[in-house]
Amino acid sequence: MGQVKIQVTLRNAREVVMARLGHLPTEQVHTYTAEALVDTGATRLTVPTFVADQLGIIRLGHTDAEYADGRIEEVDTTEGIQIEMLGRTAIRDAMVLGKHVLIGVTVLEDLDLLVDCKRQRVMPPPDRPGVSGRNPISLRHITYYHLDPEPLLSNVDATIALEIVTLAPARR
Repeated sequence: MGQVKIQVTLRNAREVVMARLGHLPTEQVHTYTAEALVDTGATRLTVPTFVADQLGIIRLGHTDAEYADGRIEEVDTTEGIQIEMLGRTAIRDAMVLGKHVLIGVTVLEDLDLLVDCKRQRVMPPPDRPGVSGRNPISLRHITYYHLDPEPLLSNVDATIALEIVTLAPARR
């Protein structure tokens, strides 16, 4: 069996939401397009440091990455990254490591895509090729921290699920 690779477009999910709400011009959303390796033995999305930097992604934490040879390494984890493959879109956090974008099984599940190892391709399930020509956005969780006590939104587009946490000044 050979490697399965696919063209993906990655975007800074925080900026995608800000653009959708009119707070950022769409052309200013950081985007990266590459041929990614699909790895059904990997769980998560991984991006190299240079990709995370190019996307303007914030590192939010750390996790242990376990390699196939048993090694364990602590790596950074990111805020949400929008992944687009075959016209389908999902938002996932990522581990920052390696030299190539790697698509794990959780991303494939979010996008409702299958790997055909025999033909070395990624494809939608034959019984679910798309939803009326549209593919739903899978949005796991985005937290947008809003420091201004004034309301951020007067009307929210119902197609985007967004948790907004308003941080009030600390009382002394």
